[in-house]
Amino acid sequence: MSTRALIKVFEGNTKICTIYKQSDGYPEGLGAELHRYLSEFTVGNGITGNEKEPYANGMGCLTAQIIARLKVESGEIYIIVGNDATVDYVYEIGKGAVRTTYGPFNKIGYGLIMKVLDGNGNDAPVLFNGAVGEFGEYLENRKKEQEYE
Repeated sequence: MSTRALIKVFEGNTKICTIYKQSDGYPEGLGAELHRYLSEFTVGNGITGNEKEPYANGMGCLTAQIIARLKVESGEIYIIVGNDATVDYVYEIGKGAVRTTYGPFNKIGYGLIMKVLDGNGNDAPVLFNGAVGEFGEYLENRKKEQEYE
């Protein structure tokens, strides 16, 4: 059976796109792919020619880049209207305040955040909610927990 997922991209509180993934939507699959791809992104407003890649000119540009990264053949990835797909996981991506830690430094900045839900109902448990760059640590902890079960 396939592990289906939705990726919802937000500009502030407004959802700008919902992407449906037919299979491998579990955190160690799609979640890890989103983490690897988005961790280094800077999302700005405008293009001067001096941007450090990877760069997205707003959340709409980032959404297009996510789709381009994931869509490699017919099927598997779809843009859908609404929330009527029954899925196993939901990934919500947006910009927000994030706390980053580099060695002894602890800094609050503005960056990409990701919320991962276990299902798509209103009562779906939140598995992760934080900076995209911190999702790798969540995956490591999840793997350790599964090894102890």
